[in-house]
This record gives sequence, structure tokens and C-alpha cells, in this order.
Amino acid sequence: MWGVGRLPIHVSLLPLRISRPAKVHNQIPNLSHNVGSKRCIVRELGTPGGQVGPHTGEITSAGKLGGLLRGHRVARGLSQEELAARVQPALAANTISNLERGRTRPYRQTLDTLAKALSLTAAQRAELVAIWRGREAEVQGTVPASLPKLGARPNNLPLTVTPLIGRQPELATIAAHLRLPHVRLLTLTGPAGAGKTRLAVEAASNLLGVFADGVYFVALASINDPALVVSAITESLGMVDAGANPRAALREFLRDKSLLVVLDNFEHLLTAAPMVAELLAEARGLKVLVTSREPLRSRWERVYPVPSLPLPDLETLPDLAALGATPAVTLFVQRACGVRPEFQLTAENARAVAEVCVRLDGLPLAIELAAARCNVLGPQAILSRLQHRLRLLRHPAPDGPPRHQTLQAAIDWSYELLAPQERAVFRRLGVFVGGWTLEAAEVVTDTASLGVEALDVLGALVDKGLIQVQMLDSSAQESRFRMLETLREYALDQLAAAGELDATNARHVGFFVELAEVGEPSLRSAEQAVWLERLETEHDNFRAALGSSLHPGPATETALRLGWALGWFWFLHGHYSEGRRWLEHLLEHSPGASPLLRARLLARAGSLAYGQGDLSRAAALLQESVTLARAEGDTWLVAVGLTVWGFVAEFQGDYACGQQFRQESLALFRQHNDVLGIGWALHQLGRAAHDQGEYEQAEGYLNESLALRRAIGDSWGLVLALHYRGRVAHAQGAPARARALLEESLALSRRVGFKRYIAWALHHLARVARAQGEHRLARAYEEESLASAIQRGDKPGIVECVEGLAGLAVELSDWTRAARLAGAVEAQREALGNPRPRAYHRGHERDLAAVRAALGERSFGKQWTAGRGLRLEDAVAEAREPAAAGRGSSAPPRERFDPLTGREREVAVLVARGFGSRRIAAELVIAEGTVRVHVEHILSKLDLHSRAQLASWTVQRGLLHDPG
Repeated sequence: MWGVGRLPIHVSLLPLRISRPAKVHNQIPNLSHNVGSKRCIVRELGTPGGQVGPHTGEITSAGKLGGLLRGHRVARGLSQEELAARVQPALAANTISNLERGRTRPYRQTLDTLAKALSLTAAQRAELVAIWRGREAEVQGTVPASLPKLGARPNNLPLTVTPLIGRQPELATIAAHLRLPHVRLLTLTGPAGAGKTRLAVEAASNLLGVFADGVYFVALASINDPALVVSAITESLGMVDAGANPRAALREFLRDKSLLVVLDNFEHLLTAAPMVAELLAEARGLKVLVTSREPLRSRWERVYPVPSLPLPDLETLPDLAALGATPAVTLFVQRACGVRPEFQLTAENARAVAEVCVRLDGLPLAIELAAARCNVLGPQAILSRLQHRLRLLRHPAPDGPPRHQTLQAAIDWSYELLAPQERAVFRRLGVFVGGWTLEAAEVVTDTASLGVEALDVLGALVDKGLIQVQMLDSSAQESRFRMLETLREYALDQLAAAGELDATNARHVGFFVELAEVGEPSLRSAEQAVWLERLETEHDNFRAALGSSLHPGPATETALRLGWALGWFWFLHGHYSEGRRWLEHLLEHSPGASPLLRARLLARAGSLAYGQGDLSRAAALLQESVTLARAEGDTWLVAVGLTVWGFVAEFQGDYACGQQFRQESLALFRQHNDVLGIGWALHQLGRAAHDQGEYEQAEGYLNESLALRRAIGDSWGLVLALHYRGRVAHAQGAPARARALLEESLALSRRVGFKRYIAWALHHLARVARAQGEHRLARAYEEESLASAIQRGDKPGIVECVEGLAGLAVELSDWTRAARLAGAVEAQREALGNPRPRAYHRGHERDLAAVRAALGERSFGKQWTAGRGLRLEDAVAEAREPAAAGRGSSAPPRERFDPLTGREREVAVLVARGFGSRRIAAELVIAEGTVRVHVEHILSKLDLHSRAQLASWTVQRGLLHDPG
């Protein structure tokens, strides 16, 4: 859970109780709600949640009411339609939508009806009514200020479940700075535990209405290499893999955006500050909010030191009511209630609590650590221990701020309260990055040598607030643990001081190498999906293990083993850039590696290069891998290399070489009885047959591959087989079946996280939709596929999508744009060495003929040549422009060349294949009478008189075997 200082504590669901005389009972009527609210609203990201006032970014009264209604609905798991159906008399779903967006103000009777349908409590109803009346002040304190503005703009801000206490002045100052046009970079500085992260999240949430393209949070605590900051930003923005040059891709992505990016925990990555300055220089609508223990020292920067929480005056201690309202004391009491529900602020402990807060300088993390000890100590006992510990700093910094020393003292004190075995486990846990499992803790902290049970010690550390525990999901079989970064750094310092750092790192590396090596073959089994998720969860630990293995000196054999074991995971989950960077580094810094291990790394590096469309590099890496594997007699590895090399050769237009590689790999996989490999090779053969227009042969190979992959539960193989069967069905004139197969492939890809194949399915669904005349749907598919290809740096995929959008321009008679994009695509294919598959030649030629006929040869040639001169990014920008039917030409629409709708073309193709009305109805999942109506309309449109004439017309137009 998120506390003010990010300490892992239990969030109390009980109101804060203050013992006080009856005469002051009503002086602070809302205090319990301020610090002990049970309410937690889950927001839906990226959807409007309230009307924003003009120029200010503030939410209007109607917007506040709508946001609150949305929160109650979402918290109850209801859609707008489901809530509308509950209301009696029923409301329309769009009425609910307008209310939640703050576009309309409900009648009181409607408000009461909605409250009843939502089963709101009396307090919740009163809150709605007060806002409806414009009396928000009546309910201030009942909703924590920390609740995010529900969906005002696209964002990925962490959900906060406790109120931010005592930070209104700071929030106002931050907002004022970031609203100034000349303030582009604002850095919140201060020591660990000052609450910088929590303050930044709240400030960013308050500014959601200001930035048109959203607010995004980038967690950098687990990043140790400044070179990975760009990757962290691109991932948070949804650019999961930004290609071979992610920095350039990020600049391009941000260039025209109005965005606020929050970079959290930057202090250990200061050498990446010039990159931030570069982004600000390139993207004028970008603003950056940074949290760091020291400034970035950039010319763009404005620094804002985060102050401590307001404290009580010990010389004139206020009464209980006023003392309890002091932010530092409020925080202490709330956190104490979290670990000891019966805790109360009383006349007896008030001074001790106040002194604890003052001695800790009002630093949120220090206060939370102290309050967490209330499970075993009273405030006076805590105070007496602090009196002795504040002067005993382990790492004194006489020239640093006093608050840093105070925080160090608080952590020292918490650490010294641990039993010796707990201390040892705590400091050894510091080597984990991004969390760990119980099994990992047992091995890496070596609890056996300490004579303790790992589960017992971890439970004690959770209770004492030094680590967090979370369930991965409702079906998870085990818990996962995390340590906040401030405490992790402290643990590592203690580990080094104890002389245990090298030994603990070695156990960490050993554990994760073994985990990766167990997972590698499991990625080729029925457990593939489970292992992909597990490896992704541990990705930060794998990065740390690789880093430990590579420094200092040349890469160790352990690092090479880890690189090989992770290679397939990187490919399947789309981590192309990062995987290539690790593997190329390992290959460059391992002169003494065995030939076989080197061949394995080359095979994986070649696969990742292929995944990014770097075909020449992929071919070189795969050729060297196959050569070494042949020399070492590893025929299985030869088959692996040849399979990918076959893909590369095919993309480069060398179909004969690709076919040779495929046949050899299939034979070798059969020798090894590798079912997954056999299925992979068969898929390759089916894909090649499809691309050559040999659809029946392709269907045979793909059906055999699909059966094998279903038998072993190979999710990745199923995705590929379903995808290509869908493409074959489309080519054979069965769009309904094609769509079903492609949608199944897409759903499985989304479920397992196969980013590359999500994009493929979308692109080919766009082709099917276009053939069926659903141009708006086709464009939506194509644009989503294009965005994915750009994120992954997949240049061939980008070119395919631009070509698809060019085809849609043809459908809309946007002849000039169609000609320019066609020229751009042809130039890019030539540059990439990626010719168009033969299966798509006919459809492409048909499009070009239509454009030529509309523009005339001279005008077409001019636009084609201009398109060939476009850079890829310029072609993408032009393809993404809103569609404009008939733009640039007065020529008639496409119907002159093909007057049939998408559905009519489907019927015509099936008629040409000899299908009767009943069979056509079954194929297209429509009524037999509907088929007869379609046939009558087609004959009338084409001025034909029989099905035989229609079949002849269809064949002459090339529609029978044209995938569109």
C-alpha cells in the first residue's frame, strides 16, 4: 500500500479515535474521516471523469458529482448499461454517460434513484446530495484528497489508497510552477523518505486536466543503468519496444504531444540528465516532473525542495483536537492504528507522540517507521529509543541536510530492533530488484545456515514494516515480497559492511540462472504461458544477475548461460532491443566462450534481429551460428538456426534458399523427435506456400502444424498456425472463416502477451474488413497494428501497415495520397530488402490500376515519385492523416472499378467456387434467403442474368484467389 513516505504499512479501515473531553467533541467533526476513511475508488484509466473548468484545469461541481458517481459504479463492477438497467424507471446508458462526464446536472429525484440503484450508504448519499447542492464544503474530509481525478486524461498514475496529509501548500506551489510556460523541468528534491514520490503522484493527478495527451509515471527505482532510462520511459508510455534506436523513437513520439512525464527516483541515474534535456528541446509540449535526492543540474531545471510535514509546537502544546489535526501527528496516529487498531491519541501519550514527530523532523518515512513499532512499543518507549539513536549515525553526513541524518537514524534504529537472524536476512534481501518469492529468499539469504525458517523471518519483517507482501493475482499459489528502495539501499550498505555482498550476489546470480534454465525448455511446452508470466515478473532480477555477471572483466560462462536461457523469452515477449543489447554485449565480451555456447547466443541474437526487421544482421548472425553448430555436431541447434534463417531468406526474396533451409530443419527436428520444432518447421512450409499462392498445400502444412501444437499446448505455435490459416481462408475467398481464425489468434496473443503477433493479426483483420467493405473498421485495425509496429521498431511491419492504409485510401478515392503512399512503400521495401509476397501481387496491381485510371499516367507518375522520396516517418504521418474521400481528384469513386460491397464480393466468390445458396449461407453464417437476395442484387448491379455469368465475371476480375 502507498503511504505518505511509501513505507509498507497496513492501511487501517478503522476511523482514527481520539480520546478527548466531551466539551471539545464537536470542534473537529470530520477528523476521523480525514485520516481513517474506508472509501477507496478504483478509476478507469484514460476515460473522461469530470468536466474541466476553462483555463484552470479544475473540476466543476457537475464534474465532481459525475466523477463520484463513476467511482461508485466502477467500485461495484457495473457498466453504464448495467447501472441504467437497475434504475426504475430505466435510464438510457447515454444519460449515465452524460452525468458521469459532468455534461448535465441530474434532478434530485434522479440522484436519489441512482443512489438506491448503487446501494449507497447514508453517508455516501449525503455526500452526493451536498455536492449536488454545490456545498462541497459539507463533505470535505469524507473523500481523501489523494483520490485521483477519475479518468480526466489518459494516465498510468499509481492508485493511492490513503489521503495525502498536510501537503496542500506544496501542491499549490508545484501546480503554479508547472502552469508557467517557461517551466519545463521541475525537480522535487529531498532525502529518501521525504515523501517526494507521493507528492509527485498527487500533483500529477491534480494536473490531469492540463495536459491533452495525458500524464505518465515512470518508476526508475529498479533501473541501475542510465542507458535503460529511455526504455523505462518508452514502456511507461506504451512504447513497449522502441526499436534499434529507442532514443530517436521516443523523441519522435513526444514531438507533438502535450504531456507531463513524472520521472521517479532519478538520483542514481544523473548521467541520463542530458537525455531529458534533449527530449525537452525536441518536444515543446512536454513537461517533466522529477523526484531526486539531488538536482539534475540542467539548464531547463527549476528545483523545489520538499519540506517536512508541519509539526506541533512542543513549548505550547495544543489541546488534543488541534494536536490531532497537525499533519505529522495525524500521520503517526493513522499508521499506529494500522498495526494496532485499538491505538488512541490520549492526554497521556500526546506529548510523547508529538516529541517523536519533532525528533524525526517531520519526515514521513521516519514517522511511519516509528509508528510501525506501536505493535510492540508505546509512544514513550519509542521516544526513549529515539533519544539514544538520533546521535548514532552509521553514515554521518556532516555537510548534508540534517533531515538526511534523522532518516538514517530512524532506519538504524529500526534495523537494530531486529533479532540477529532477522538482520542478516533483511540485509541479504537487498540484492533483489523488483521483488522476490519465498523460494528465492530461502536460497539467496541462505536461511538454512542461519538456523531459521525463511517464512517466519519474512513474516516478522512484514509485521515490522520493513518489507511488503502482495499476491500476484487471485489465483497465485504464493506471495511475492518487495522492499522499498530507501530500505533496499540501506540493506545493501549493511550487507557490504558485513562483508557478505559478494557471496550474496553469487547466490542471487546462481538462483536466477537456474530459474531461467528451467524456464527455457518450459517455454516450448504446455506450461509456456505460465513461464512467460513468471519470467516477466522476474525480469528486473534477471537484469541484475546479468549485470553482476558482467562486471568487472569479460563475461563469465554463467552470464552466457543466462543470456541463452533468456533469449527465447525476450523474443516471445517482444523485448527485442534489450535482448539484442545484452546478447551482442555478451558475444563481444566473451572471447573464451565455447563454440557451442557462442552458437547458441548467435542463434538467439539472430532471432531478435529478425524480429526487428534487421534482416542483413540477422542473416549474418544466423549464418555464423549454423556454421559453428555444424562444426560442433549439434544438429538440433542447426535446425533452430535454419528455421529462423528460412524466415529471413524469405523476407529477402530468396524463396528457393528459404525452402531449402525449411526442408532441412524439418528433417533434423524429426531426427530429434522435437514435436515443437517439427510444428515450427511445418508452419514455415505452410507460410511459404501461402506466400507463393499455393493455398491448398499451405492449408495441409498448417493443419498438421496446428494439430501438433494443440497436442503439446504450444501457445506461440497456436497463434502462428491460426494466423496463417486465417490468411489462407481469406485468400480462398472465405472471409468469415478468415475473420474467425484471425480473431482467435488475436485473442490468444493478447492473453499471453505476444506483441508481434497481436500486430500481425490486426493487420490481416484489416485486410479482411476491407474486402468486406468495412473500411472504418479496417482503418482502426490498421492503425492499432501500425502503433504496435512502431513501438517494437518493426520496420517491415510498419511498411505493411502503410501499404494497408494506402489500400484504404484507394477505397475512399483518395487517389493522390494512395499514389504517394504506394511509391513510399515500394521504396521502403527496396531499402529493407523485403519484397512483397506473391500472394498479394494481384491485389496490389489492382489498386495501382485503379489509381492510374483515376489520376492519369502523368499525374500518377508525379505522385509516385514524390512518395518514393518520403522518409518512412513522413510516410507514416501521411498515412495516419484523417481519411478524406475523393481528395485531390474529381474522379468517380472506386465502385466504377468494383461496384460490389464487401459482402457481395464474398457471395460472388463462393458462387464462382460452385457453392449453392445453402452452403454459402452456412459459410457466411447468414440465412439462405439472404443469400438469394444478395445474388439478385449482384446480378442486377452487373447487368448479368445467371450464376454462370457471375462466376465468369468473378474469375475475370481476379477475385477468386485474390486476398485483397
